[in-house]
Amino acid sequence: MTTPAHIDSNTAESPEKPEIVVESSAIVPAGASQALARVAQRVEFYGEASCSEATRRAYTTDWERFRGWAEPLGLVVLPASPAVVAGHLTFLADEDYGVPSIKRALAAIGFHQRAAGHDWFPGHPVIAKVLRGIRRKLGRPPKQKAPVLDEALIAMIQKLPPEGDGLRDRAMLTVGWFGALRRSNIVRIEREHVRFVPEGMVIALPWSKTDQEHEGDHRAIYSQPNDTVCPVVTLQAWLEVSGITKGRVFPVSERYVARLVQRLAEEIGLDPKSYGAHSLRAGLATDAAKKKWGLRAIMQQTGHKSERVALGYLRMATLFEDNVTKDLIK
Repeated sequence: MTTPAHIDSNTAESPEKPEIVVESSAIVPAGASQALARVAQRVEFYGEASCSEATRRAYTTDWERFRGWAEPLGLVVLPASPAVVAGHLTFLADEDYGVPSIKRALAAIGFHQRAAGHDWFPGHPVIAKVLRGIRRKLGRPPKQKAPVLDEALIAMIQKLPPEGDGLRDRAMLTVGWFGALRRSNIVRIEREHVRFVPEGMVIALPWSKTDQEHEGDHRAIYSQPNDTVCPVVTLQAWLEVSGITKGRVFPVSERYVARLVQRLAEEIGLDPKSYGAHSLRAGLATDAAKKKWGLRAIMQQTGHKSERVALGYLRMATLFEDNVTKDLIK
């Protein structure tokens, strides 16, 4: 691939890639005391904690891809000029990367620029113009998994035996559905996070995508009149049978949760490709919207911070309500 004409090619050797930490050496002079050195270590510790482990892994992958594209062309990556960044975004678009992946790549480049002590302005006109063009050409609605509604949930649960791994999976699906949980939440629930109360139970989420600062997120779940799909009854039964008193309640992988939903969807006559672990979370939100629960109540259970995202469930659930096409021509 030839160097785009608008990119300022600089053949100077690129510095080594920075570690993803806060630079603590600036506050630690030579011969510093052990106490000050410990302070520096804590600065690095909290600097690393500013991003989740998954985000750091993704940023590392994106950064290596950026270097792999730029350095063979003789382009400097630290500091990266706006033209070089725009060129890389263009390359990603031409290689059929989606808009979310391209935006993450931009964030990763910015992360490494700041970590190396360089100024970073992602809103630079050169970058912003290319990004707008990419959105216009490649932008598409995100592929959403179909929701598992209440009747489908009941049918899925009935496909599972009420003992052994079947009981575990019953508890996992019902807790995930009524708690509107992501699969990452489901598999990280530990016995210490669950508190049974007269109304049902409260789950303290150990980690949440929308709670990166760990301010705390709790899900209250009522007991249900139908014991077959009651998350409280099934979880209590699973804990008693399994003997779990501490540690993970559902010792399975995130992938297992997704494959379980897909397998059960197929068994009850649904297209498994349209379903996944997120179908549980989407199912609760969609079902609640169909049953006239308001946006605020739904967001409280799903933990959504954005009304725009949560409204997507309400719109899909009410597409045929007050629809002008009903009996339009008789």
